[in-house]
Amino acid sequence: VNSLCEQCLLLENGRVKQIGPTADVTNAYFEISQGADGSQLDFTNNPQGDDIATLLAARLIDREGSQIGHAQIDAGFGIEMTYEVKNVDQPVIPNLHFFQAGMCAFVTSPAALPEVGPGLWKAIAWIPPRLLNEGNYTINIAGSTMNPPQAHFHLQDSFSFQVIEDIHDPSRQGYAQKIPGVVRPLLS
Repeated sequence: VNSLCEQCLLLENGRVKQIGPTADVTNAYFEISQGADGSQLDFTNNPQGDDIATLLAARLIDREGSQIGHAQIDAGFGIEMTYEVKNVDQPVIPNLHFFQAGMCAFVTSPAALPEVGPGLWKAIAWIPPRLLNEGNYTINIAGSTMNPPQAHFHLQDSFSFQVIEDIHDPSRQGYAQKIPGVVRPLLS
């Protein structure tokens, strides 16, 4: 819708909820549906994992650390995971597997081995502006040790979010169709 329309209409239960510029209306739609889209997970009452490490929560955040329901293509954002390390003889490495349309786009983990002992931890993967193309993304969230390789928690197909863009974005150079691809960095 963002790629094709300048104006948009949002209906709720058959009634007009909002009419206006597409970016404003799609933002309102994502705000309404935020609880159902999987961009916030809370497992504090039912941690996911084993006796080494468990996942407690994950959420999509903006640069200020506030929770968001979707990402704008031209704004950086983060995937924040909260996990508990219970018992460790080697580092538990947080890692994220990004998927679009069932295909793995990439996997990311810290550049250096984290020195993580028992306790509660947060890891944030910061996604720079204009790295991901517009579309739906699903992320598998894992915490692993490497000797031998073992995932202590690996949540699949539960965390998802949408990247949206404004059809009038100057980087589109007037192109009004969907631009293909999973990633779409601006390169010189």
